[in-house]
Amino acid sequence: MKLRDLAFVWIAVFAGVSAQPVLERARELSRTERKWSDRTQRMTLRIVDRRGGTRERKIEVYYKKLERDRSKSLLFFTWPPEVKGTGFLQWIDPHSENRQWLYLPELKRVRRIAGASRRESFMGTDFSFEDLAIMTEILDWTERDAKSSVIGEETCAEAQCWVLAFEPQEKQLAYARIRLWLDHNYVMRRFEFDNAAGEPVKRLEATDIRPVGRVPTAFHLVMWNLRTGSYTEVQFDEVQYDTGLDESLFTEHRLEKGV
Repeated sequence: MKLRDLAFVWIAVFAGVSAQPVLERARELSRTERKWSDRTQRMTLRIVDRRGGTRERKIEVYYKKLERDRSKSLLFFTWPPEVKGTGFLQWIDPHSENRQWLYLPELKRVRRIAGASRRESFMGTDFSFEDLAIMTEILDWTERDAKSSVIGEETCAEAQCWVLAFEPQEKQLAYARIRLWLDHNYVMRRFEFDNAAGEPVKRLEATDIRPVGRVPTAFHLVMWNLRTGSYTEVQFDEVQYDTGLDESLFTEHRLEKGV
C-alpha cells in the first residue's frame, strides 16, 4: 500500500471522520490508471430458492460512463427462450434521482420502475432494482447523498478490507445503512444491506478478482437474501472495456428492439 493511502485510512479511522478521503482515492484511481469509458459483459445467473431449486439465465450488459459521475446501462436476457428479449435500461445519477425501465416482450411495452417498485425483485432474482443502482453509484456518493464513515478493518475474501458504513441522506432507499468492504487495492469485496433495526437483510460477495487490462474486475458475485435463505449467483463469462459504445444505444427505443 502506498504511504498516501495509509495516511487516508489512519486519518479516517482514528479521527472518526467521513470515509470520503478513502473514497476519493478510489475515485482518483478510476479517473487515472484504471480509467475506462464503456464496458460490455456477458454473464450467467443461477437463482437458488430456499429449497435448493435452481433456475438459470444468460444476460448481456452494456455500460457507458458519462460526465459528472453519471452512467447508463442496458441489459438483455438472451436465454432461456421464455425470458429472451426482456430488457432493462438504467440511467444513474449518484447525486439525483435514478431512472429505470423494464421491457417485457410478451406485453410489448416498457414499464417505468419508480417509487416503491424499485424495491421489488429484479426478474425473480435476489437483487432488487434498487440494489442494481446502489452497486453502480455508491463509490460516487457525497456526504449529502449518504453520510459515510470508516467503522473498522478486517479480512474479507482473503484480502484486508476497510469496512465503510453509509447512511442514506438525500437518497431515499429501503435500507437504513449499507456497509461496504473495500480492500486495500480499492476493489469492492462485500456489501451488507441493513434494515432500520441494524440487522443485515442481504449480503453481496464479490470474488474471483482478475485484471482485465488495467481494471481489477470481479468475475463472480453472490447475493444472499438473509431473510428467505435464497441466493443468486452471477458468473461473468466475458468482460470487455472500451469497445466504443455510443450513448445513443441507451434509449427506450433501443430497449424495445431487444437483443
